[in-house]
Amino acid sequence: MRILTLLALCLTILLSPLATTPAFAATPAEIATQVRTNWANAKSAYLNAVKPYAANNATLISQYSAALDKAGGSLENFLTLKQQSPAPSSTTMTAAVDQLAKDLLTLRGLTGKATGGLATALSSALTQQNQVAQTALANMR
Repeated sequence: MRILTLLALCLTILLSPLATTPAFAATPAEIATQVRTNWANAKSAYLNAVKPYAANNATLISQYSAALDKAGGSLENFLTLKQQSPAPSSTTMTAAVDQLAKDLLTLRGLTGKATGGLATALSSALTQQNQVAQTALANMR
């Protein structure tokens, strides 16, 4: 019994390099679609999270929503530039990334103005939006 087990193990180890494992890398278009979907999901989660606080904090929520839309536009601009062929200049890409960073910092500033449960909801939303943006920056090479 031990010999059969040892033989099976040895054959598995010897033959495993021969088994082909297909490599799959997502295309930039697929990554962009995933990023857009994740951004939309994060925005939807944000809208649901701030509903209970809308009556008392309408101004701050509307400011955050407007800043979120602007950040979404900056992210969309970045995704569009990364998919262009030929690739845009590094100056253009740097400007797009800088604008996205500024928009996310604006969201952070607005989050700092919130108190109580709204602060928690906005912080959670900001974390999700930062994660989506960082994923886009890392994967759209």
